[in-house]
Amino acid sequence: ILNNFGLARGIRNFIDRIGDMHNIRINFTTSLRQERFDSNIEVILYRVACELINNSLKHAKCKNISLALELHKDCLVLDYEDDGRGFLYTEVMDYGMGLSNIKSRVSSLNGIFDIKSNPGKGMSAHIVVRIDSSIAHLSGSDYELLNTEDYDTKKSKDSSR
Repeated sequence: ILNNFGLARGIRNFIDRIGDMHNIRINFTTSLRQERFDSNIEVILYRVACELINNSLKHAKCKNISLALELHKDCLVLDYEDDGRGFLYTEVMDYGMGLSNIKSRVSSLNGIFDIKSNPGKGMSAHIVVRIDSSIAHLSGSDYELLNTEDYDTKKSKDSSR
């Protein structure tokens, strides 16, 4: 499906299959229709979406997942949220491979992976990938183009997530 019909349809197909097997509500919204992107971008974002959903099903004990995939100018933005049990980010990065795989995959596209979670409060992830492979960060409705050093500095100041 991903190869033939693109990212949005591939994610929708995955969600439909997962929904049939689990008692969970997954809300998926997208502004994409039939747009196609570099196959590397499509495959990586598809795998990231699948990994996030599988992590929520396996670990979060959530009832609801919300996933939004949007095209904003020259960026693909994936926003993800679940209402599960949450976690401390610093404690799970060394446990298992899921989140570190996601971080590595997004980094391979020069993208941004920002995750927030606290015990008892679910988790959210924000992923931004420039279609031309530059780094961009979506903040509210404004774009800030950041180079890697600026983002790393900002990220270290926000490490309390």
